[in-house]
Amino acid sequence: MLKKTFKTEVKLNQDQSSKFFNTWGVCRYVYNQFIEVNKTNYENGGETPYMSGYTFSKWLNENIGDRTWIKEVSSKSVKDSIMNADRAYKNFMRGYKGFPKFKSKYKDRPSMYFTSNGKLQPIEVERHRVKIPTLGWVHINEKNYIPTGDHSGMGTLVHEAGRFYISVTIDMPKVIDDRPYTEGVGIDLGVQTLAVVSNGDVYENMNKSNNVKKLKKKIKRAQRNLSRKLKNKKKGSNLSNNAKKDILKLQKAHRDYTNFKKDYINKMVNKITVRTKPEFIVMENLAISNMVKNRHLSRVISDSNFYEIKTKIKIKSENLGIRFIEADRFYPSSKTCSVCGEHKPDLKLKNRVFVCSNGHEINRDLNAALNLRNLGTV
Repeated sequence: MLKKTFKTEVKLNQDQSSKFFNTWGVCRYVYNQFIEVNKTNYENGGETPYMSGYTFSKWLNENIGDRTWIKEVSSKSVKDSIMNADRAYKNFMRGYKGFPKFKSKYKDRPSMYFTSNGKLQPIEVERHRVKIPTLGWVHINEKNYIPTGDHSGMGTLVHEAGRFYISVTIDMPKVIDDRPYTEGVGIDLGVQTLAVVSNGDVYENMNKSNNVKKLKKKIKRAQRNLSRKLKNKKKGSNLSNNAKKDILKLQKAHRDYTNFKKDYINKMVNKITVRTKPEFIVMENLAISNMVKNRHLSRVISDSNFYEIKTKIKIKSENLGIRFIEADRFYPSSKTCSVCGEHKPDLKLKNRVFVCSNGHEINRDLNAALNLRNLGTV
């Protein structure tokens, strides 16, 4: 069996929408309560400076008091919220990340986790609707997008820019692709061009697209309008209706920008893997956290979504049986001639054409992609 995720827009009625936001409110409260309890225990030097998610869940049930409204929402959602807080706190204690932030009613995206309960309560899917535990049947905008039937799995319902989206991960039978493999490829990710494949395919950087430029202008304009209204807001007063409208406009602009980039990346990954089906794919192990420290390139690198591209190609390769190879982080793919193997350690980033002493002249990115492909044949 293969786990596959389907994400699509759904429509909720007024009662379902109310239950969703109640669940989100309880989950947000429980998450913040976990952080607060552990923070207080740590600062006071108690006998148990850290309370795990399982221990906190028991403690919350024993000390629920008049907070009976916690029991009125999905217990699975509440449990998931506690375990998310537990992971965030553990990452802080291990030094991986900073101290976990408290969830905000206005800044954080409302979400609700749900899961199937074996054969007793599966995730039921019909042609035009899906059944979510505690909410019931909700209408799917894209008919027949999610496979119909009773599925075991889990999912998340989120509210984003005035719309509801469902993301469901279910077990699907693995489909065997009998097509023959084509020649293996190497992929070089970069700033000037997003990706260059050793077979000659070139994918331009998304930031050069006119659509992206228009969306960025739209985001900038919405941010400026909202900032002006928040600046003029009196201290302690509620947000005006116009400010709320501008918040929604900004959210929609961000959503359109994100969706455009995801669509571009998905089409690129699909062409490289599904359509071509190479024997192997070789990519570099990029240190993205170090690359973004370059103040001249940090924004372009962040907007290029290198990690997302690599992750999606890796997952697609595993599903299709394509051998995925990760080149060493310090492998000099750009500074080595793909024809004669000459090494040029003094090659600078501004040199876009690689020229070796033997007279071989080739585009720098294509040369790197060819070197990566050659690694797969060794």
